[in-house]
Amino acid sequence: MGCGIGSALLALWMLLRFPTLGPKGFVGSMVACGAATILTSVIAPAMRLVISAAGPAAAMLLVAVPILTYAFWSGGVLLRVLATLRSAFR
Repeated sequence: MGCGIGSALLALWMLLRFPTLGPKGFVGSMVACGAATILTSVIAPAMRLVISAAGPAAAMLLVAVPILTYAFWSGGVLLRVLATLRSAFR
């Protein structure tokens, strides 16, 4: 649970600190979210592989945190794009 919260906070920090980073259009944001969905499906096998090679702490730092951070970040980018599109129609 702490890994997920930490990843979400890291993604939020990235969204606020680097607002120009990431796709600016709807299609690019959807592609980023699709890539995040694919990456989250491989967390378990990648974790098992890294745990057997380097241990659970390394697996959390090298696999879980980066993938979850990317997933939260891509969702935030999509929300930012949707908010921008909504304000353009007002």
